[in-house]
Amino acid sequence: MQKLTVIVAIVTVVVASLPPLVEAGPIRESAERAAVAAARRAIVLQDCDAAATQGREDARDAQGRTGWFAGGLILGVIMPIVAHVSAPQPSANMLSRQDSTTVNCYTAGYSAEAKSRRVTSSWLGTAVWAGVVVAAVAAADDPYSY
Repeated sequence: MQKLTVIVAIVTVVVASLPPLVEAGPIRESAERAAVAAARRAIVLQDCDAAATQGREDARDAQGRTGWFAGGLILGVIMPIVAHVSAPQPSANMLSRQDSTTVNCYTAGYSAEAKSRRVTSSWLGTAVWAGVVVAAVAAADDPYSY
């Protein structure tokens, strides 16, 4: 992003230093339009990255892990599948704090982080569930157990 901003600044300086003959011509107008469009794209990309980062941070704060872990512990392999298929969305309150141009970026960041947390927690619960099942089967086969 910074490289693009530097390039836009260099193009602007070069265009501004052109001889007065070109100053009133269509070449300068075209160059100015291109420089302005490039600067706007750079700003929108920076805003989008910032909104996605904010969405990921909000998902870390809003999404709990305990319920998904308990679900994996109780339901076993079913819970990670449910977590993977689910599509978490930010609340309307969270979306109201975003600019209309960055809502999609914020939602994408939020959804990716929330799904990651859900899937990871449910797989951890499933792993504990599998460990308990293996331990129970091993204990049942042990002739020296009480």
